[in-house]
Amino acid sequence: MNPSEFESHRIYEQSKVNYGQHIRDFIFGFNDGIITTLAIVAALTATGISNLIIIFAGMANILADGISMSLGGYISSKSQVEVYKKIKGRERKEIEKSPDAEREEIMHIYMQKGFRGKTLEKIVKTITSKKERWLDVMMKEELGLVESSYPNPLKVGIIIFIAFLIGGGIPLVPYFFNDVNTALIIALTSSFASIFILGSLKSMFTQIGWLRSGLEMLVIGVFAASVAYFIGGAVHYFI
Repeated sequence: MNPSEFESHRIYEQSKVNYGQHIRDFIFGFNDGIITTLAIVAALTATGISNLIIIFAGMANILADGISMSLGGYISSKSQVEVYKKIKGRERKEIEKSPDAEREEIMHIYMQKGFRGKTLEKIVKTITSKKERWLDVMMKEELGLVESSYPNPLKVGIIIFIAFLIGGGIPLVPYFFNDVNTALIIALTSSFASIFILGSLKSMFTQIGWLRSGLEMLVIGVFAASVAYFIGGAVHYFI
């Protein structure tokens, strides 16, 4: 594999890592959107109020919680990037202040990989001949940190927000076209099916089988909707 092919392969592999991260962000945003909105519409349906109020409450939840989640994802990702940059800055100063000691670290790293003699000397000389290359190797080999593995914070926030809107819309849309009782049945059916599918897809990133993962997510959704519905019914009974 020549250098250009290697670089293309590296970029391709990194894009798969980033793609997987974006899929996870979408799944988490979608999951929270559908479960929280389903709980709200179920609770309000049990109180016997009108479609219009349920729709407004559901939309308020989707926008407020969606924004909150997306900002949380953005801040979390941004913090990770900032920590990486801080560590990289510290490592840069160490190379500038103590180049001999840092060069010795490079030598020990590649000795542990099995390199010896002139081959080892050549590797160390090549790496330390350019400061940025030296710094990147220290970050990756010594600390296990790679800058390209951190997703774009803005993209993370946008993906979570869009996913939350889509997920939240599934239990809410039926209330635009049906009476509250029929809408609840449609909302429950479509939401539970979506939650099971979502849980099955989540198994791609876990060691749990797709059926178990789907059922776990489904149980959570059923529990949340049931609790919310009975609470709404209790409120309607006592008021």
